Amino acid sequence: MVLKGSLVDLGGVAGALRIEGNREYIFAYAAAAETVGKVRVITFDGDEETNPTASAPATQTTVYQLVGVATKTTTAAGFLWYQIKGDAEALVEGTTNVAKDDFLQVLNAETSFKKDGASITTEACAIAQEAQTADSSVLTNVYLFGERVFIAAS
Repeated sequence: MVLKGSLVDLGGVAGALRIEGNREYIFAYAAAAETVGKVRVITFDGDEETNPTASAPATQTTVYQLVGVATKTTTAAGFLWYQIKGDAEALVEGTTNVAKDDFLQVLNAETSFKKDGASITTEACAIAQEAQTADSSVLTNVYLFGERVFIAAS
């Protein structure tokens, strides 16, 4: 039997890591439909059917969290690749104007990055590679650090 497409097209194994150039991904469970660029926190539990899981960010200032971005839009729950490091397109909310080179964070219960500031903090997940000033969430070029961060309440 000859498989058409690559192993990437076929999916992965729960928790698998994949590296392509400067991009890193993790294969995690989405409990519901996803939107490309949606920002999630990768969580872990003992349920082999759903471990690891991409979850809504929740305030966490004592344990660093791994942040990922959905790589495609889906219509139902299931496993998919979340990008955790490198050049990416992610949803960025620009109500507080984001300039190129601003550091970005994700806040409690949010699904988009927001401006963190001009200096790196323990909450900075990414850096903007282009400006975003719309009062809505827009796919924006960012660089994901791939480091665990704290999730602020607001």
